[in-house]
Amino acid sequence: MRPKQIFRWIIVSTLVLIAISSLAFSAKSSILKGSSELDKANSLFSILEEANATVVKVYRQLEAKGIAAPQDSLLQYNQALLLASEADSMIQLGKYSEASATCIEAIQKLKESLRIIYGSVTEQPSEFEANIEKTIALNSSINRFFDQLHKIENLTSIARANGFNTTELETQTKTVQSLLSEASNKIEEGELNVASENLFEAKALISNLSSNLNELAIDLKVQRLSTYITATQVRLEALKARAISISNTASLTFVNQAEDSLSNAKEYLEQQLINQTLTELADSKDNELQAEKILNPTLNSTSSLTSTSPTVTAAP
Repeated sequence: MRPKQIFRWIIVSTLVLIAISSLAFSAKSSILKGSSELDKANSLFSILEEANATVVKVYRQLEAKGIAAPQDSLLQYNQALLLASEADSMIQLGKYSEASATCIEAIQKLKESLRIIYGSVTEQPSEFEANIEKTIALNSSINRFFDQLHKIENLTSIARANGFNTTELETQTKTVQSLLSEASNKIEEGELNVASENLFEAKALISNLSSNLNELAIDLKVQRLSTYITATQVRLEALKARAISISNTASLTFVNQAEDSLSNAKEYLEQQLINQTLTELADSKDNELQAEKILNPTLNSTSSLTSTSPTVTAAP
């Protein structure tokens, strides 16, 4: 391997170490959200220290070969050191949030210092370098899939709490978790093609999980609307009995119109036409309030509407 190829190998490896460290921190972000600002600052400062150590190795390799590092690269590195010192001082002073932001800025400076050296080498990327880029892309995909899986787990919990059978969803979720963990292991072992296959399978399962959850969301809306329709029917029957008992034809007319709209809502709901169902329920509610107002002129219609309207969002 020629000197320039060696230097490219060292630089790319260092860039990957920094990138993967950053990705690892991103993957742990959901855990760190429950930690203190001090924990976050310390975690970032540890990443900064590791990144600095690997950058120093690059400079020493260059020096050993009698090659001077580009001035722009050294400028970025020195700025990173100043920022690291500031971050350390901020941690000591209890300014943990500011320290975290400064650590991130310092890490970016270190990465830039390496990119400047890397850019000074003009040889075409090697197969190894191509694998490095693939490694970074695969790790990024793993983090993204874990984020999607977290949302799916939350939606599954909601569905389970509302009485839906989520056993199959939970089984598929565990399978995805296993695939993502396996992909991470294969990346560490350098088996990138196997990792890619694991992620391809995980992506398909996540897509299937999302589709099933969308169907459950519709079922949940139907369930809640069905419960609301049943309660509305009970109210209308009582309202109709009152109107008939005092021969109040005006109120009875509105009750009949409310019942017609409610009947239409039932038919739409059977077809899972959520928007049309909500429209008919709104019309039914308006007529119900009019009938109620005639029988009880002092009724606060706004309060009644707020307390009994269905809490289901219209479908897009």
